[in-house]
Amino acid sequence: MKRQTKAKSIAFLIKQLRLVLSKLKPHDLINLIDNFDDLKKYIQSIRSLKEKVSLQCLKINAISWGWTQDQQDKMGETMTVVNSAKDVWSQPDAELLDTDKSKFGQATINKETPPDFENPNIKVLTEKELFPNIDFTQEANRLHAIHRFIYEVEKLNRVPNGKRYYIPGLEYMEYLHQNPDKTPANIKDENYYIYAGANFRNHDGRLLVPGSAWDGSSLNRRRNYVSTSWASDNRFLVLEI
Repeated sequence: MKRQTKAKSIAFLIKQLRLVLSKLKPHDLINLIDNFDDLKKYIQSIRSLKEKVSLQCLKINAISWGWTQDQQDKMGETMTVVNSAKDVWSQPDAELLDTDKSKFGQATINKETPPDFENPNIKVLTEKELFPNIDFTQEANRLHAIHRFIYEVEKLNRVPNGKRYYIPGLEYMEYLHQNPDKTPANIKDENYYIYAGANFRNHDGRLLVPGSAWDGSSLNRRRNYVSTSWASDNRFLVLEI
């Protein structure tokens, strides 16, 4: 068991290194190779930035929703960082669907290094475009729909085809809200778009998944209870690289 855990950790590290190194210019790469400690610090700085942006997103969400100052301060107080979007939702359903008010302030994000959102080669898709033959409204609730969506995306990533699919979380939500002019045309409609790479607890104890909706000129900040049904106007977001 320990060997399997260690092997998974090494595999994740290699995967993350490949993503990080692919973004570096040749002279930057040479400098990092000369000093491996700098490479470790570089990776840590990316993780720290991701956590900072995710927490910032949660705080702005709370302000936007008119929460009290105490509630705003509590939001994101405890943030757990896991390896992947799948791990964000890896607890038993009973724990993810409970309503324990003492959990308010908890949030979970994945530490997978996000792509450069300014990259013109990134295509923003929804589950309707990626999986046209799957009806997610048939799932029991949003939580089950999220599990199914992540499972299907993982299957695509296991088959080498020159493409990779990234499930965005709070950092991409904040990017779009801070850059409304960068909002993809295909999500400027009346649907609700879900960022399944993160979750957080509401002050009533229920678990939420972050979301957005276009209001005609910008995106509204949304929160979606995972215990409710997946409606026909709900959409998942995924980035194709």
